[in-house]
Amino acid sequence: MINIYNDWYLLRDENDENSSDLKAKLSEFNKQYEEVMKIKAVYKRDVALASIMTKMEGEFKISLLNHDEWQRNNPEIGALYRKISFSRSN
Repeated sequence: MINIYNDWYLLRDENDENSSDLKAKLSEFNKQYEEVMKIKAVYKRDVALASIMTKMEGEFKISLLNHDEWQRNNPEIGALYRKISFSRSN
């Protein structure tokens, strides 16, 4: 059991680790996005973008039912997800 008074730094380190893990995952998804945007064929690019979005939905548990609440709690993830979504042709 963690003693908040003596072990507060353990909580901070865990949050820092989660934050850096999130940033690493977002960076990887953004790299995939950048590569996909180089695809000239619109249909192939759209399919690849949809695939990235599906992977993000699974990885980050993106909720389309409670989207507004989810968006408020996950602004960085939501921003990348929207960027990918808006990049599709249709």
